[in-house]
Amino acid sequence: MYTGNDATRVGRCVTRLHLQASDAFQLAWPEAQKHFEQGAEWVIAWVHGKSKQVEMRANSACSGLPQDLIFGRHDQCDLLAAHDPSVSLRHLLVRTYSNKDGEPRVRILDLQTPNGFFHEGDVCRSVLGSGDLFVSAGGYWLLALARVEEVLSEPAEAWLARPHRTAVETTLLEVEHHDGDLTLSNPLPLRKGGTSYSKLPAASALGTAPGLEPAARSVATDFESLGTLSIPRLGLHESLDVNALAGGILVGRYDRCAVRTQIDGDTLQRLSRVHLCLLLDESGLWAIDTASTNGATVDEQSFQSLWIDGDVTVEIAGMQVNWRRAR
Repeated sequence: MYTGNDATRVGRCVTRLHLQASDAFQLAWPEAQKHFEQGAEWVIAWVHGKSKQVEMRANSACSGLPQDLIFGRHDQCDLLAAHDPSVSLRHLLVRTYSNKDGEPRVRILDLQTPNGFFHEGDVCRSVLGSGDLFVSAGGYWLLALARVEEVLSEPAEAWLARPHRTAVETTLLEVEHHDGDLTLSNPLPLRKGGTSYSKLPAASALGTAPGLEPAARSVATDFESLGTLSIPRLGLHESLDVNALAGGILVGRYDRCAVRTQIDGDTLQRLSRVHLCLLLDESGLWAIDTASTNGATVDEQSFQSLWIDGDVTVEIAGMQVNWRRAR
């Protein structure tokens, strides 16, 4: 048996959180309150249960655009979780933004890790929340806190006063049990040879809450192609639809990526295990650098998150990644 509040099972290893969500919140609140007083729209806190160490990032969201953070053990990650080996090098994408009605949204997307993350007792692949969202990965609590009008100073009172947490969309991972252990089903068929790719499993439809409609709904149904992803160096030319892109397409050299390569030479060395994510949500189609070591560029300019509003060529590890919109 396993629960989201007590443990994350990794093979035969169980990493205990040691803290309830309320305890993690109260540890993080004094510093989070200061960020809100200074004008932050979002505070992302990650709390290690055993050591009770608290770290956080504040997002001002002054540009009105989504802001993306990567949670993991790699030293390039925005949210560095160095205390737990069951956390992957690049584990979660945390995206905060406001929808077309100005309502806060936070998306937490598992980067196809072996262990996933927990939300409300379920092992999940993706959760979209309106306002506060709390998940756990390994021995960490990850708390996404949205700005509210009244900010209380006393942690226990602030916990009780926080708005009810609402998950707009939840996509659960398929799990398998072996002798009491929990493992995640491999969602990608492996292809023998140097390069393989496939579409990720379909995400559940966005737009299940009133007023939340993906931009893509006006131009395509779930199974119509939105465009074509091509990487000439890998001989890849793949038509992608709404469901594939809403689930997130990962590019890298790790076998959990939908687009992966084992080619030898400089490209393999410069390409991170999980290098880039193509993601469709209600704000549009994005290319997101997933805390890669050598970065991503467009027109020789580095970026972390790139809004794709037409045809574009992104360069990673000396390779061209081309997106061509369906005509």
